[in-house]
Amino acid sequence: ALKSGKIIKKNFRVVGGFKSKTSFKDIVTTTDTASQKAAHLILKQGMRKLGFKDSEVGFVEEESLINKVRTHSFIIDPVDGTSNFASGIPYFCISIAYARNGVLQAGVILEPLTNTLYWAQKDKGAYMQSDLFKKKRLKLTPKPINSWMVVGSFPDVKSFNQRLEKLSLQVRGIRILGAIALDLCLMADNVLDGIVSHGCYVWDLTAGRVILNEAEGEIFDFKGKKLEFDWKNTKTRYKFIACHPENKKKLLNLIS
Repeated sequence: ALKSGKIIKKNFRVVGGFKSKTSFKDIVTTTDTASQKAAHLILKQGMRKLGFKDSEVGFVEEESLINKVRTHSFIIDPVDGTSNFASGIPYFCISIAYARNGVLQAGVILEPLTNTLYWAQKDKGAYMQSDLFKKKRLKLTPKPINSWMVVGSFPDVKSFNQRLEKLSLQVRGIRILGAIALDLCLMADNVLDGIVSHGCYVWDLTAGRVILNEAEGEIFDFKGKKLEFDWKNTKTRYKFIACHPENKKKLLNLIS
């Protein structure tokens, strides 16, 4: 993450090259590719040094055409918030998760501009450290609705209005920030109180989920069940909410 973070920071507002993937809103930059390549290489070499065969190690990466889930899998979003990065907006990160036999074990997310690192290991707690703040353990605590800050992620204005019209009358504010992985970290740090999303991928969510879970938060589908990842189809899009479990019913009722 630190290696990729240096690449991202060096290229911010310097490298302007990008191309469209599925549409003009879905883009990839040369920095995405360089960041992913750096992280992939370090992880592959590291696993070899630990004695694992290449056939045991899989990678699920946003900028790869073929993703393979194996006994030991790394899920990488090389620049979460690519549109922000390409537009010069300083809100993006690199996200790396590790899963063993399809069970998430660890997650690391780095916001490179302020060198803010979030990390967590299953059953070992979630932590944050940066140039601005000392190292601290993260914990999400439920707050009154009128003090909530909620983040949304929607494909169009119509779905935004339908989901958040009722919610907007009850909470302090609603924002669209543009990097779900970083949003999950801010929730773990007790800055945000709810997330409502209409479409994210496994690489957007896995590292942030480990961090959020270890900070006592959770990700749910729109029926209120814990979100399950489809490891057989890594291109699945997920609709979800994220919050403290005590706030789940309140948030679902407000967006229904």
